[in-house]
Amino acid sequence: MSPLPPAARIARPFPVCAFLFVALAGCASTAGEPLSEDGVLGVLSRRAEGPPAELDPRVLAGLDALALERPTPEERADPRTAGHWRACALAWNPAVRAARFELVSALAAARIAGRPGSVEGMGEVVDLADASTEVKVGVTFDLLALVGIGPSGAAREGARAAARRAQAAFESAVWGAVFEVERTRVRLGASRERLARLEVLLGIVEGEGGRFEVLARRGRLSEADQVMLRAMSHEIEHVLSTQRAVAAEARAALARESGLPFAHPALDAVGPEVLDEAQPLLAESAHDDSAVELWRSDPALRQLTFEFAVAESAVRSAAAGAWPGLRAGPQLLFMPSEILVGGLLNVELPWPGNVEREVRMRAAEREGARARLEDALLAAEARVASLRIAAAEARLRAVEHAVEADRAAEANWIAAEARLSRGMLDPAAWILAAKARVQAQLGLSDERAAARIAELDLQQARGVLHAGSPAAAAPLNAGGTAPRAAREELP
Repeated sequence: MSPLPPAARIARPFPVCAFLFVALAGCASTAGEPLSEDGVLGVLSRRAEGPPAELDPRVLAGLDALALERPTPEERADPRTAGHWRACALAWNPAVRAARFELVSALAAARIAGRPGSVEGMGEVVDLADASTEVKVGVTFDLLALVGIGPSGAAREGARAAARRAQAAFESAVWGAVFEVERTRVRLGASRERLARLEVLLGIVEGEGGRFEVLARRGRLSEADQVMLRAMSHEIEHVLSTQRAVAAEARAALARESGLPFAHPALDAVGPEVLDEAQPLLAESAHDDSAVELWRSDPALRQLTFEFAVAESAVRSAAAGAWPGLRAGPQLLFMPSEILVGGLLNVELPWPGNVEREVRMRAAEREGARARLEDALLAAEARVASLRIAAAEARLRAVEHAVEADRAAEANWIAAEARLSRGMLDPAAWILAAKARVQAQLGLSDERAAARIAELDLQQARGVLHAGSPAAAAPLNAGGTAPRAAREELP
């Protein structure tokens, strides 16, 4: 066979150059989205308008498994309602936003998991300066991945399990945020009730100043007694100052949980009436608090269920490592006088013992996930039992003990004022009565808030928003069907 002409011999290295050019051209870069100060501040400034009139469907996506009452347009527009703050938490709570982006990332990973890997190319030139040098060019494909078996199938199953876990984590974050924003709302309302009570007491104590001056002119009060009586107003002002700081922190906590700016006017609408909102007597209601029922209803426990599913998929993925790696593809051999078409076959076999060791490691992690779920079920059952008692006792303290203590302190203070005005009581005793009155007023607000928070803690631990309404009814089988929104997204 006659040799190729000089022009052809010069052009023979072209396949290698063309292969490199195609490989480099395949490199893609995503469009950049730089972080700008104006952009971030602009997004935050739009939150001053409050939650959107219609929540973005993406905000509510994936929450079908939770028995959450969707905030109505009227509630979203009224910061005095719990629905307004629930809408803020759904849209802007930091933990919810982070979990939502994790879910989006997991769903994106699940859509591409198990696809064939990269196309590997090979080019070989012995001497570029020698025109008669042989040139080899070839490409190989992952054959097992093309048919979706072996490690490819295990990777796809693992990604779907991770997406379900991210879905459960999102539900758990939403569930926790809904209750935490309500708890911070209760704390802010209680702090403002304490401030209002202290302002009234301070006005009463300062109003007694005229009476004390009359008693002093009549010789019934010494100068030391007058100083002690005047100091009482300063003590109340000191408590007021402390409570203002507490109220500021409560406002900041509600701002953090709701995602609103600290100066947002909606935060001014939260007042003592929050403590008077009707709540179901969950502590006294007949409710199934068994471990099985909690497993079905508590989003945090469901999240552990899917943690186990991910660990189980990791065992299967490790076992899939026993499959041999099999790559094949065409190869072209450019010779001085002809072009030969051949093939490439690449077989990778795992080293003996490596797969078994990996499977044992993943199996141990799976058993650890199982143990964590078992322990969490027992802990949840015990926690609900203790919270049921705590909620009942907190309500008893709020509606009976604290109220009676406040009434007794008020009666004692009134009697002390009457006796002091007649010169029948030592001023120190009046001061003790006034301090007892202050503590009783603060204690009343504290117990009212504690009763509300105890009920919220019990609802969250039970996985219910109100008696008989489960947060979810997802199957206990970790490998079962995902919630509807997740099923629509999963490949």
